[in-house]
Amino acid sequence: MDTPQDPPHRDDPSGGPVEPAVDAALDRVRALLRQARGTAAPDAPTALDARGWWELSLEAALRDEPRESARLADSGLAALGPGQDDVRLALLRALAVAAGQVGDEAALTRWVEARAALLRHLGRPRQAELESQLGAALVRDPDTVEAAVLAGVVEDEPGAPGEDPGDTVLPEAALALAVHRVHTGDLDAALELARRVIAVLGGLRAAGALLPTGS
Repeated sequence: MDTPQDPPHRDDPSGGPVEPAVDAALDRVRALLRQARGTAAPDAPTALDARGWWELSLEAALRDEPRESARLADSGLAALGPGQDDVRLALLRALAVAAGQVGDEAALTRWVEARAALLRHLGRPRQAELESQLGAALVRDPDTVEAAVLAGVVEDEPGAPGEDPGDTVLPEAALALAVHRVHTGDLDAALELARRVIAVLGGLRAAGALLPTGS
């Protein structure tokens, strides 16, 4: 009977081997972040309705193809029907993320503000205001200053303020901060934040709050 072999270690960017415990922790953080984002690989869409275009846009984003992701998300906006605000929210975020990845600040601002306008229309003024204020920090890897601002928002933001339990920026802010913590090597903090995002989204879903497609 063959003796099981340990899996090979991945190397870190400096060329040295990654310690198994750190390697496992990174994998766990990444899995939780994917779950928090709702970015587990979607089933192939059977029809190119708005949600189908969003799924294709997501796949392109996961392949690190922001221009293609934006093109597909734009097609999704054109295919939207009535009563698809959840898909519209997801598509607008996808477009903002893609704009941030290619460094198109004007487009990023335009899509962030379009999403904020939709949130106001949906009766979520607090979330709209905070998303406008935080801007790029929510849709691309935040820098040190942005991370400090996000940490303050996560600490101060209640889980379900106002009449609409969904009128909160907490999931988006905590997720962006978790990404920053991963990049700075603070895996324990990233895990805690990712778990919090999952818990908050679960509570919002149970309360019947409108969430973006994929949340």
